[in-house]
Amino acid sequence: MTLNTSDDFAGYEIKARIGSGGMATVYQAYHERLDRHVAIKVLHESFVRDDTFLERFEREARIIARLEHPHIVPIYDYAEIDGQPYIVMKYIEGGTLKRRAIKEGITIDDMVSMMSMLADALTYAHEKGVLHRDIKPSNILIDERDLPYISDFGLARIAQVGDSTISHDMMLGTPFYISPEQARGERDLTPATDVYAFAVILYELLTGQVPFGGDTAYAIVHEQIYSPPTPPSHINAELTPALDDVLLKALAKGPAQRYQTATTLMRDLKLALAESGVTRLPPLHVATFGGGRAQQSAFDFEAKDYGLGDLGQKIDQSIRKGVEFASEIADRFDKKKKKPPPSPEELIRQRVQKKLKARSEFLQHMTVFLAINGICWLIWIFHRGGFPWPIFVTATWGIGLVNQYVDYYYKHGRGADRGEDEIESEITRQMRISQWRDSDRRKGVYEEEELLDADAFKARAVRLHDDGELSDSFIDEMESGNADSNDRQL
Repeated sequence: MTLNTSDDFAGYEIKARIGSGGMATVYQAYHERLDRHVAIKVLHESFVRDDTFLERFEREARIIARLEHPHIVPIYDYAEIDGQPYIVMKYIEGGTLKRRAIKEGITIDDMVSMMSMLADALTYAHEKGVLHRDIKPSNILIDERDLPYISDFGLARIAQVGDSTISHDMMLGTPFYISPEQARGERDLTPATDVYAFAVILYELLTGQVPFGGDTAYAIVHEQIYSPPTPPSHINAELTPALDDVLLKALAKGPAQRYQTATTLMRDLKLALAESGVTRLPPLHVATFGGGRAQQSAFDFEAKDYGLGDLGQKIDQSIRKGVEFASEIADRFDKKKKKPPPSPEELIRQRVQKKLKARSEFLQHMTVFLAINGICWLIWIFHRGGFPWPIFVTATWGIGLVNQYVDYYYKHGRGADRGEDEIESEITRQMRISQWRDSDRRKGVYEEEELLDADAFKARAVRLHDDGELSDSFIDEMESGNADSNDRQL
């Protein structure tokens, strides 16, 4: 369902389309009788294809609507019209945390103040038994008084409870901020999941970058599960080991090893910050797949940002980006021109030359070894007996000669050939295993460890925005029925 300006939707006058993500389209609307502006999130039609989704949606929305905290965006209403579920919530006049950090910057004091308020809000929701499941900077709104709010509470849960074509068997969350247990596809999550994502935001604000990045969503998720994060002080030299201890504990792979509440995390972080003497935060780099240039999130869009000053800045930035892009292309072309890739014949020639050189060095070494040792033994014989002192020369020098031969054998001799044969054999074996798994997958046999299969995840990753949410084109395909069979299984 697409709404236009001035449309009447359930008694609300639509003023503007704020943005669209993987789960909902957001509109700014006005309720004349109550004289207030609201934000309406209309869930995508793909969710309601499940006959029981509306019932579950109402149950989950009712739980979320009970949250009453000054730093959680309140829900005013939830219902459905013509089978289309929607949520009405407070309209926050401002922008997102990430937009604020990039455009204006955030001081240490502002960061501590806002994140402490958000930590209390998160702890409050957890005490009420409600998880967010998708904490990220674009879900944190800041109003004109610099007061922060957590938005979209439970929206990921609402999408997950259904069996629609989008939510079924799909890992929900944003790769840059997703917890290891979410990445593994676990269903029984704890508040430690939200604490992990909250810690990623703190890490990003203090270092200017997220803990894990990669060329694809799969690569980022793999890092979240298996790789330890880089200590923050290795990125921002102003940070101290005490801050490292706090953030690394909050980013522990096991939920039980982390802080159990966001409030205790902020308490320890404030103490470490006070002792460190850190006075400023580094510039924030927007995380994107493959290190590419960032695109503004749909939920960061503001219709009023069309002033002449902003327009001039955008033109200036566009020109600068164009010059930088042209310079990068020129550098790449120049490098390719100076260093053309070697031909297959040249690679073979280089390999043979290395082998001949190694053989020649070994033969020269052996010749000198035999000559010197022969002279030493002749001297001993001519002196007619005594202690066989040349044995020390022969033994010690011989060890070095044997090492050189072993090195030649495994790098250039038969040992190298055997190693290549073993590698080819292992590659063949792994390819057969992959073929067997593909065959099992076609038969409908799915194992838990296959949830992070590279090919399957890449097929999903191409439908993600830079903030990790499903693209509108994929949703449109699902609604029009043009998606292929593999898409329908997601």
